[in-house]
Amino acid sequence: MASVIRFSQMRPLIIALVVCLLSSCRSDPTSRIERLENDNKELKKRLEDSPKDYSEAQLKCLNASNLYLKDLVPALERGSRILNASNHYNRQLGKCFAFTESRIRKGTGKKQVSNTVRRLYDVYDQVYIGSIETKFGVNEKTHMYETLVLGCSFDNRFCDSQEDFMKRTDRYMKE
Repeated sequence: MASVIRFSQMRPLIIALVVCLLSSCRSDPTSRIERLENDNKELKKRLEDSPKDYSEAQLKCLNASNLYLKDLVPALERGSRILNASNHYNRQLGKCFAFTESRIRKGTGKKQVSNTVRRLYDVYDQVYIGSIETKFGVNEKTHMYETLVLGCSFDNRFCDSQEDFMKRTDRYMKE
């Protein structure tokens, strides 16, 4: 014969279980809410501080970079012009960097040669970190256009290629 458990028999057990759950949950939410409120205050404080500092650092970098590049332009090889200039404040390094690309063209027609120089500068210390010079023109033997790397250095070491130079540059110009 199967025994049947009636609700009236389970009632004390259910009440004890509900009371136990309610009493254990009652003390925990208060401490949990306090902990969440403290975390929320800390995050709000970080959020209020961070963007202001970062925008001020970016603005300072922009102004310093513009002044540095303004002084640099007359020092470029005669006949060259800056095609591209950008700056970036790197938060991790706490420094401002400027990247320039300048070009000088010589000759005409198929004998025209275009030399491009890309440089990465540390604006605050006013030193260049790396540069690459490439030459674009017609190869006299193959009569095909080609790009040759004339010189490449980065952090006082030689680079292998344009790709290598740009990969190294990205560490400074991106976060």
